[in-house]
Amino acid sequence: MTEIALYLLCITLSSMGGLLVMRFARNGRMVDIPGERSSHKEPVPTGGGIGILTAFLFSAVLLRFPPGLWFPPAILALVSLYGDWFRLTPLFRLAIQFLAVIIFLFSLYPLVGAGSGPLLLPLLAVFFAVYIVGTANFFNFMDGIDGMLVTSGVIAFGFLAVFIVAESRGILFLKLSLSMAAACLGFLPLNFPRAKVFPGDVGSILIGFLYGGLVVILSKTLLDFVVLAGFAGLLYADVLTTLFIRWKDRENLLLAHRRHLYQILANENGMSHWKVTLLYGVVQLVLGAVLFVLKPYGLVPVVIFLALFFIAFVAFSLRQRRKSVAAAEA
Repeated sequence: MTEIALYLLCITLSSMGGLLVMRFARNGRMVDIPGERSSHKEPVPTGGGIGILTAFLFSAVLLRFPPGLWFPPAILALVSLYGDWFRLTPLFRLAIQFLAVIIFLFSLYPLVGAGSGPLLLPLLAVFFAVYIVGTANFFNFMDGIDGMLVTSGVIAFGFLAVFIVAESRGILFLKLSLSMAAACLGFLPLNFPRAKVFPGDVGSILIGFLYGGLVVILSKTLLDFVVLAGFAGLLYADVLTTLFIRWKDRENLLLAHRRHLYQILANENGMSHWKVTLLYGVVQLVLGAVLFVLKPYGLVPVVIFLALFFIAFVAFSLRQRRKSVAAAEA
């Protein structure tokens, strides 16, 4: 199969999966009913990310990836699909996620080798496990308004593909990155500018797992890791800031909420979902482009830039949050 045919297949499978969920979502277990913490006002089918999972499985098999690299995220995605229909406890979800990541990391070393990938020493392996699980959940947290998750996915996997080409990191990982970008792109018309179906946990957890996994695989140096993770830096900034604010306010971090900046912009501050999604997409594109420009100058300029970006994000976030509080009190 040619590369173009593979990417077209991913777009088609992703779209078909979303359409099938839209067609057969007939009960509450397949429909996201809006509540006080929702950012949408009408019931919307969920679990459409089954199409993204199907595209990933076809890509992994056609590209002949070892089962240890595609089986763990696939099983985790299926468990997440079950979670789209039935309630699963947060601790059970985390246990399954860490189990999948541990299997993934053990399978990773023989493929990348000590000379061409990260050295999976015990402490480093623990860090990578926490990073991948955290990234999977962080992407999941961003599936809160129309188009946000899949737009972030297209851009993030697209930057990974550009990095692989620029650094000559392997044609298989290039094809996988482009396949996932294509799968996200195929789902986008169903989710943006107005969501007809949500990816659900099956889509968001899978996208986050694979992004985090590819960051680990492609990182030969600390600079590589910082740059690759930085392609999703806007996502990390939003989630980490929100977690800190909720912790400071003594909220239960395991409970659903809508306190992310993108949710405040869309809900309390009145921006249309599509405008917020485009704003985040543009910022993510600029962030990734600047990281590419700075990478040849070394780790220090990259870290300084990311630190300044995070400070600017926090300042903007606090301003928007104060604005929402003032509007509520008026």
